[in-house]
Amino acid sequence: MAQTGTDHKAHTPFLSRPAVRRLVPFVLITAVALVFIFENRASVEIRLLVPVVTMPLWARC
Repeated sequence: MAQTGTDHKAHTPFLSRPAVRRLVPFVLITAVALVFIFENRASVEIRLLVPVVTMPLWARC
């Protein structure tokens, strides 16, 4: 028998929901930024005209 009730909702795939579509780029960019920062934690010396500054490699970009 076919459903004829008004409480039947069409199933929306998870990735096509508007909230998920807005959240996915944010999650991907955040993950890439965190990987970049954690992979470049070594300190380096940088000469700024006269002073020498020691800072993490990721902050040099």
